[in-house]
Amino acid sequence: MNKPHDLGAGVRRFLKFNKLDVNEVGPFNLDRLPEWATLLGRGKWISYRSDKWEGKFHNYIHDHKAGVNYYRPHWVANDNAVAANDNAVPTSIVNSETLVLLGQCLGFRHLGAPEHNYMHGSRPNLYCTANGRCLVIVSGKSRIVAMAWGGSLDVQARGIVG
Repeated sequence: MNKPHDLGAGVRRFLKFNKLDVNEVGPFNLDRLPEWATLLGRGKWISYRSDKWEGKFHNYIHDHKAGVNYYRPHWVANDNAVAANDNAVPTSIVNSETLVLLGQCLGFRHLGAPEHNYMHGSRPNLYCTANGRCLVIVSGKSRIVAMAWGGSLDVQARGIVG
């Protein structure tokens, strides 16, 4: 397996966000991030559990600013299978090979149809791309539940912003 082109950026993002040492770097059961996604709605908030900064778990909630939207991945075999309400995922996201663990996703809310989306049952993990501009909610290292990007969304040392 080749080293991902953005692994160094991902490690730096992890260190910046968590202020903890990296314990593990490993592969996902995903070949790549999707090229297409269906808009769920404008992002309102995301809640997650993380041991960032002090190694003790705390729950956090981040209220999104304008421009952040939630999407459900749409895997297509060819361009003919793209639906009218699908959006091309930005190239910078599709080309990401490294995801950075932020914590366990406790839930998120968006305005759209359905109006909201909460997590039930087993909790997926919350990741971001190495550049910090996209949140990726992944169940079991193999299934993307949702993604969020847009506006001034970024993952910084103080947490999720935008």
